[in-house]
Amino acid sequence: PPPPCALLTGQELPGLARLVYVPVMNYLGSGLPTWRLVVGVLLASDIFFGAVANFSRGTNAHYSGAEDSKKRWIFIVAHWHISILCWLWHPEDMDALTFCAGLNLFTLLCAAFVNTQRDDASALQRFIGGATMVSSSFLLVSLAVRPELGGRLPQELWPVCFVFHVKVMYAFAVDHYGGQTGSVAKKE
Repeated sequence: PPPPCALLTGQELPGLARLVYVPVMNYLGSGLPTWRLVVGVLLASDIFFGAVANFSRGTNAHYSGAEDSKKRWIFIVAHWHISILCWLWHPEDMDALTFCAGLNLFTLLCAAFVNTQRDDASALQRFIGGATMVSSSFLLVSLAVRPELGGRLPQELWPVCFVFHVKVMYAFAVDHYGGQTGSVAKKE
């Protein structure tokens, strides 16, 4: 009988398990240095856990005030995680690197658009963020299912790209709690 690992292609596993399984399996046959795998898994973990944290009241409050606008822009501009992750796991694949850079830029532009609506008193920002999230997610899923539409991306990066998109474009850029300002420690 074939060894147990030969029975799994990664397709049978849920997203988070596949996030670890597929890079490890790819790594075993790739000849990449171990540090690339480890740093990549840490970066992917930062994306997943950061998405959860960005929905929290504490993170929302920390970046909500008008005086925190500069911090929000720095957060958005500094998020090139997908490009870095692709470079770590697929340094020789120029198609994947180019595609990841495009997805990363697309996500940051969407986040910038939603962020410009953050201080709008009309409260349409959550609607605009949600509408942008749905339409841009449709585009991301379409590209995942039909790579001939625009590019090729290694399979282990799809769940990470989608969660990254949610993390930066929607979880972070949208004020989910209606204008609570300042950090949690500053609140009275």
